[in-house]
Formats: sequence, structure tokens, C-alpha cells
Amino acid sequence: MESMHYALTTVEGLHLTCDFVIYSAALFGCPPNYSPTRVGLHDSFREPYEIYGAIPFREYRRLAETSFMDEETLKALGGVTAQRMKDLTCIAWELDLSTIECFGKNEEINSSVLSRVTEAGEQILDIIRVFLFKPGEDASIGRVGSLGRGITGVWIGDGAGENGQFIARKTSKFQLVQEPVEKGLRDVRKIYNHDVFREMRSVVCSGSITDPTLALVLKSLRAFRESRDLPSQEARFLRLAAIAEHLARRTPGKRLAGETLREDIAKLACYGLTEKGETLKTVRDLWGNARNPLTHSADNFAAIGRRAESDIAAMEKLVFAMIEATVLDYRMEEFRHDPDAFAPSEHHEADMSVEPNDRRDPPESDDVPF
Repeated sequence: MESMHYALTTVEGLHLTCDFVIYSAALFGCPPNYSPTRVGLHDSFREPYEIYGAIPFREYRRLAETSFMDEETLKALGGVTAQRMKDLTCIAWELDLSTIECFGKNEEINSSVLSRVTEAGEQILDIIRVFLFKPGEDASIGRVGSLGRGITGVWIGDGAGENGQFIARKTSKFQLVQEPVEKGLRDVRKIYNHDVFREMRSVVCSGSITDPTLALVLKSLRAFRESRDLPSQEARFLRLAAIAEHLARRTPGKRLAGETLREDIAKLACYGLTEKGETLKTVRDLWGNARNPLTHSADNFAAIGRRAESDIAAMEKLVFAMIEATVLDYRMEEFRHDPDAFAPSEHHEADMSVEPNDRRDPPESDDVPF
């Protein structure tokens, strides 16, 4: 493995039966029914994955000195319920050096590094989370790095496995108790061929984003993830409504309210949905009869005579359609300014059998990057 700084950790609540690539991040599936489908990027992380992924967590204390585990990490290991990393879906990705600056024995600094690294992993996973559920479903993919009982743990290294450091902390009061969402080759092929995934896969792996439109999309994807973890249906619905309003107001300083806001939401959301008239009718119904009553009272869905499941499903459809339209509008605007930027070029996925701008159906063979 070439020298680079990387993170290796688990993905809670997702059972991949194949491997997958998100630009410069590699996801490794897990048993049962697991069939490796790796390409060159997986080889870049193969040694640390094979070495660290196979070590039972009960044996980690023996590695305390060689892997520079601080006292807080050793304390957190007592609460881990997972057996070993390879029993779970794992993700590995290259780290920006600024993310792990000053990483070492200082417990406070290490906690800060762990937070930054896991948030970078969450951002990468956010681009596929929106594709893994039907609107309104109550399932969730949990936290990146979760090892059970609210413990988060990550391996950070700069070599073939011999230079790794493990850090863990108790970061949550909660643990995901649902069965993992199982997805296979057919599912991830659909994700890979979606326009939003193709446009955003490099963005989610690139760290900090300065472009305001792309930053808004990343914020929206993060908020969508957070909405699925809210136990209250009303809070989940209102969080989704806030995403829609933010996307509609995406021009900095733009103020929208009332019918103007609803029309702008419908205008953006009608991409991929029904005709604008039907979309506007849905938006008026959701805002007039659900969003506004819930925002300005302590009532729940039952008290205002609404069905939570159908309203949440409709709002998730709107939000995803608005994210999709925002991404594709951005791409079109960039193309108008610089058509040469969209010419084919080599990148981390140069050996993929489905090229980024190829809109054909996915290949039938297993020679694909996941």
C-alpha cells in the first residue's frame, strides 16, 4: 500500500453483500451472503482492512502500546459489543492531513480528531443514504464508526497496517436496534448510475467545500440523515420541511414566505415529479395543513387530523427531488461557464467499467466498481 493517511471503520445498520466505491472511498461488504467485488481502490486499503478488520476487539488491549491507544480509548473498549470490524460493513478513505493534525497521545485532541474523522465519513455515506430507502420508511443507517452501546471507534494509519492508531470514545446515549438494511449488487448499481450520485461522489470525498450551492447540498444531505434518526414523527416532518425551505431560498439573503415560498418549492421540486400544478397542490397542502399547524402549536399529527406516514413520505419525495434539481442545475450552470471542465479525465476511478458520463444501462457482469 502506498503511503497515505487513511481512516478505517465500520458502518452501522448497513449490510452490504458486495463491495462499493464512492470516488476515493472504499466500502467492504460483510457476511452472510457476502461476495467480494473489489477493484483497484479496495487494493489500496486491503492490508489495513485485512489486518485490523480481523482482530477481535477483546484482543485490542494487547495492542495498546504498539497502537498508541490513550486511556479514554481503553475505557471505551469495555463497552464495545461488536466482535471484530470484518463482521460489519466497513469503509476506508484517504484523510486530509489537516483532519488529523496533532493526533497522538493527547486525549482531548484525539477526541476532536475522532469527531472530525467520523463526520467526514458521515458526509461520504450521506450521498448513498438517500437512495437506500423508500420515502416514508422508518428504517435508518446509523453512525459511521459505531461499535455498539454508543461507542465510536476508528483506525487511523499512514502505511500498510503497521503504523495504525486506534481511537474510541463513547459518543452517544443511543444504540441502533433495528436489523441492518441489506443491499446487494443490483441495489448499488442503481445508485452508481444515478445523476446525483455521479455528480456528488467526488464532492463528498473532498473535505471542505467553498461553493455555496454544493455546500447547501451537503447540508441538506446531512439534515436528511439526521431527520431519519429523530424519534418524533412531527420533528422528522418539520426537519424535512426546513430542508425544502432552505433549498428554495438557496440564493444568499433571499427572503421567501407564504405563497411565494410554496411556489418556489414546487418549481424546484417538480423536477422528476409530476407536473408543476400537481406539485404545487401537494406543497400547498403540506404547508397549509401540516407544516404551519405543527410549527405554531404543540399538536401532533393526530390532533390536526393528518396521517404522519403519508405526509412524511410526500415531504421526503419533495426534498429528494429538490436536491436532485439543485445538483443538476449546478452542473448545467458550470457547463455553461466552462464546457471544457466536463471533458473526460483520469481520476481515482479510471479503471471503472462504467464511465462517469456514460448514461447507458449498467453492465450485467460483476466487473463493476462495487
